[in-house]
Amino acid sequence: MRHNAQVVMPNIVQMILLTSFMVLPVLLLPFVQNILHAGNKEFSMLEALFSMGAIIGGFSSPILQSKIGFRSTILILLSIMAVALILFAFNTNMLYAYFLYVTIGFSVSGWALITTYTQLITDNAIQGRIQATFYGISGAFVVIVYLGLDYLENILPISMFYLMESVIVLLALLMVFYKIKNIEK
Repeated sequence: MRHNAQVVMPNIVQMILLTSFMVLPVLLLPFVQNILHAGNKEFSMLEALFSMGAIIGGFSSPILQSKIGFRSTILILLSIMAVALILFAFNTNMLYAYFLYVTIGFSVSGWALITTYTQLITDNAIQGRIQATFYGISGAFVVIVYLGLDYLENILPISMFYLMESVIVLLALLMVFYKIKNIEK
């Protein structure tokens, strides 16, 4: 990675999005129970809407990318995700939660775009090692978040975890905005 520094930042953004994708379902159940005061039916519906949003984003974000480019599309998706996570953290309305979770799912599709971009800019000889490294780090972060949630759940309200997630997504947004200038169509 020292010799291919241009692949590090996009892979960090990819890692952040993958970690978010893996962590959000774990945060959802305590949020549904404690903040929305809902049950299994509403939880299942939110999970399904998240998946539906990811599928819609998976089909539409490549179309958007072909029109405005990788960087602009990723910036838009990260912005949408950060705002939706902030709004979700303060939300107590079930209908609004449904809309926001579709939106969050839609914006997670940025992970596929940034993954595609990192594959395009990475030499084939090292592509597998770099992806495995960042996927491994992402997996470690997911485990840390799971353990932290178990420990901190009684100390912090679950909405704070959504706010922390939005801050992490905003960091990814800043990385794309300031550090990844050469993303082409």
